[in-house]
Amino acid sequence: MKNLELIQRNFTLFKSTNEIKHRFKNITATKMPPSDIKRWKIHYFTPLNQQEVKILAAALRWFGA
Repeated sequence: MKNLELIQRNFTLFKSTNEIKHRFKNITATKMPPSDIKRWKIHYFTPLNQQEVKILAAALRWFGA
């Protein structure tokens, strides 16, 4: 997880970066119920599907690299 110091400075002044990292891991565990953070993690780390790749390729052809 990137920018733990930034998260700590701006949102959780009384938590250490290690505590934030463990909380994120626990919230996104497979046995936990769905949450906004879990949905974000799945969306962020899931590779593009074929339809998304086609849309990206069309956009690159249209707008250039």
